[in-house]
Amino acid sequence: MKKMTNVYVYTLEFSYDENTNKVNTTLKNDCIYACYPKRNYKTKMKPTDLPEHYCDVQRYGACHNIINSKDVIDLKYTWVKENHFMKDSVLRISYSGKLQPYYDTFTYDDKEITSKFVSYKNVDAKVYGNDILKFLGYVHKYSNYDITEIRSEFIKQCEWLRDNEPNFAPDTSDFGQWFDNKIKL
Repeated sequence: MKKMTNVYVYTLEFSYDENTNKVNTTLKNDCIYACYPKRNYKTKMKPTDLPEHYCDVQRYGACHNIINSKDVIDLKYTWVKENHFMKDSVLRISYSGKLQPYYDTFTYDDKEITSKFVSYKNVDAKVYGNDILKFLGYVHKYSNYDITEIRSEFIKQCEWLRDNEPNFAPDTSDFGQWFDNKIKL
């Protein structure tokens, strides 16, 4: 058996059936693609052929990623102080080593400028928005990775929203319990 990759991608196609008044979805090209650093490879597999520890998350529109939750080495959750919850949040995933923060530098008018936004080395996959909670549920169930630090970041985000943008904070008094309930599979 071939070694499985950590990330697979697929796209759905939509069609409208006028007789039943329903939208039908089908797997584009009838397969999924294995993601490798330099290119994606077409496989003969379907999303249901992957082991249960692979989590299906929406990337954008009809594009999906199926991400391995079992072999995670490091995770980093970042969120934005804005008037919305989870919309611009990102979970960075590494299967190759610890995530290493760094700041990009660039030259502008002959001056070297350092970015105020942190980037990370060893990022192998990313999950966005509400699918972060879904993926963390898979990590909690199938991996030995301790998500305590990420749970703390969620609590900080919820407290910030409660104090600054209360209309967008989760409707609960115990954000830790809320998080624990959201990641249950």
